[in-house]
Order: sequence, then C-alpha cells, then structure tokens
Amino acid sequence: MTADTLTLTIDELAGGGDGVGRSGDRAVFVPDTTPGDRVRVQVLERRRSWWRATVLELLEPGPGRRDPACPLSLVCGGCGWHHVRYDHQLTAKAGLLARAFRQARVHAPAVEVRPAPTPLGYRCRARLQWRRRRDTTLVLGFLGRRSHHVVDLTACPVLLPHLSSLLPALRAAFPSGGKAGEVHLLGNLGGQLAIALHGVSDPTAAAALGQRLAPALRGVRTRPAGDKGSGQPTTWGSVEINQATADVPPFWTTPEIFFQANSAVNEQLCELITRWAGAWDGPCVELFAGSGNLTRGLARQGPVIAVESDPGAAALARRNLTDQNVEWLNQEAEHALEELTSRHLAAGIVVLDPPRSGARNLLDALARLRPPRVIYVSCDPMTLARDVAHLAGAGYLLARVSALDTMPQTHHFETVAELRLP
Repeated sequence: MTADTLTLTIDELAGGGDGVGRSGDRAVFVPDTTPGDRVRVQVLERRRSWWRATVLELLEPGPGRRDPACPLSLVCGGCGWHHVRYDHQLTAKAGLLARAFRQARVHAPAVEVRPAPTPLGYRCRARLQWRRRRDTTLVLGFLGRRSHHVVDLTACPVLLPHLSSLLPALRAAFPSGGKAGEVHLLGNLGGQLAIALHGVSDPTAAAALGQRLAPALRGVRTRPAGDKGSGQPTTWGSVEINQATADVPPFWTTPEIFFQANSAVNEQLCELITRWAGAWDGPCVELFAGSGNLTRGLARQGPVIAVESDPGAAALARRNLTDQNVEWLNQEAEHALEELTSRHLAAGIVVLDPPRSGARNLLDALARLRPPRVIYVSCDPMTLARDVAHLAGAGYLLARVSALDTMPQTHHFETVAELRLP
C-alpha cells in the first residue's frame, strides 16, 4: 500500500452524500460507499483536517449496501445514493439532521425521516443540461459528480415514468443549432408534460418540437439564453401543469418556477405545515412563498401576507390563489419584514421556506417583528440548525421537528421546525 492508498472502514454518510472513514485524526470522504463498507481507496485531495478519496476496491460490503437501480449511478450527479438500501438512507438522513443540531449546539428531539411512498419514479421536475459535441452529437443529462461534464441519459429511474420515457423522443426531435443550455422538465401524476429549453435561439423551435412530440407534451417554451429572466421566450401550447388532485381547485406550475420535485411527499408537507400552523391571532406572514405551494393551505385558516421576490412565481401564485385572503408583497423577504415592522404589524405566526443557503440575512428583522411562533421549512439541515441557533439567541425555543424524504436516492430531504416564544 502506497502513501496514496489506504484501507478504511466507512463509519457514516456525510451531508454531501459521501461516505466518511478515518485515517488517524483525519476524516476521509469517499463517494459511492455506505457505513460498514471496508474499502481500499486512493487519496485524491489532501487538506489539513480532511482528505477526499475514490474507491479502488470494495473489500467487504456494509449491511446497507445494495446493487444500484441505475446503471449510471457511479458517474451521474443527479442522485448519489442508489447503492444504499432505502431504510439505511432514511437512517442516514435522520443522523445528518441530529448531527447538524448537535454541531449548532441546539437541543433537538430525535427525529425519524418519514419515507416517500415511492423511492423510484417519483420526480416530477428536473433540470438537465444539454451540449453539442464538435461532431454536433447531442448530449443530454445531469452533470457528473463534481464535474461540468454532462452524463448522457436515455432513461432515469427517479423521474416519473412518462418523463423518463420522453427522453429518447426529445433527443431525436431536439432543435438543431446552439452549443449548450438547460432543459427544464415538468410533469404531473396524471401524465401531463411540459418542457422549457434554454439556449435555443430559433423562434420556430418551440412549435416544431411541440408538434413532433404531441400529444405527449402539453407545452414547450424556448429561450435563447440560459437565464430564465433573460431572452425573449417563444411558447407553443401551454407550459402550465396542474399538480392538484382531481377533487380540489387546480394548482398550476411551470417548468421554470420552483416546485417540490416529489408531488406525493409535497402533499404530506403541505398537510403538515397547515396542521402545525393551526389557528393564529393576527395575520400569518409567509416568506419565500413561491407560487403559493404552502400559501393555499395557510389561507384556508386565516389571513396571510405572502412575500415573494420573483415576479413570475408571484404572478402564478395569484392565479393559484384567486379569491383567497392573501395580501402579496412582491419584494425581498428582509425588506418585507422591515416594512411590516414599521407598520407595527402584530403577526400571529411566520412561515418561511428559504433556499438552501438559509435565512441568516433576515433573522434579526424576523426577531424584531416578534411573532409568537415561527415555522421554518428547510432543505438543508446545516443552515436550518445554524438559523435555529440564531433565533434561540433571540429568545425562541425549538418546540418540535419533523422530516420528510422528498428526494429518495439522494442526501436531500425536507425538515420542518417550529419555534415559539416562551
């Protein structure tokens, strides 16, 4: 064994998805491993307190290892945990959450992560990359692990089956011209599909693609630039997809505006938020309201002031929440909190669902508003724990925590935390 090779036993799974073993007092991060694996690895990167390595040989599998459901699992960056048994994935996610609170010095109850109804074939939206090789061959798929290389996909086991089956037809009908861009896929459980292609400058491409793929596609939108806010779009059909079940009013989503990737678990998440919120005195302030995913349930229980900075998401939310008791503030969350504090608003509860980076920049403004309860929805346990610790310093107590597995086969999941003033 050379200085660049080691034999390790993997102890746990890290927040980025890698397995973690130890060499002396250094953590060694090794992708495609699971706790209990005994592996021979090659060190690729050395830092003072940690190393990164790759597997050369699996000497003995751990109890949580299984054969991957995806043949591209070792190279594709879309998932990362196909080799981990699903029950062990849930245990690992509970451990990630507990570790995050522990490192932030927040006392939190032990939490079991609620499993998804279907660990495969669940994903209703995805953002793929496309590239043209020098020979004009199209490459379409997710980025590779820690790479800008696109892994070419012909199918994907975590996508809704009808989204996955669209990929070969989309590849065959893909517009000519252009060098690179993104493909935003969106579907629903009823089989409706819509796509948005970025990096396509031909204004006739949307209609040509839509007509070739009809009736599988409900709508196509193309943009000449990668940023959804730039370039004039061209649309064929309708890119709005209804995510609601048949017995409730429609809830419209589009490929370019955020919506939870797991429709079934999203229903559980919305029900949980609504149940925890219960009744309140004074309006509910919802931050990062998006297209109204959580707003709809909250507005059934009392007046809501919904804050969303993205004009497209806010416009879609107004359509989704027609005739509901919602006041919309189309501005940044921090500025909205300052405005509401200047109004001397007596908020009954604040609900926030910030991006992965968390809400550090607005927590002081939130504390000045002084709502008696805060419900914080997070897709990142580390930033959640950090922000909960900050609110604890402002006098809030962590009352309860729950977690849902919105993204099986990955290290991602959603956590809901409720904080209260004593």
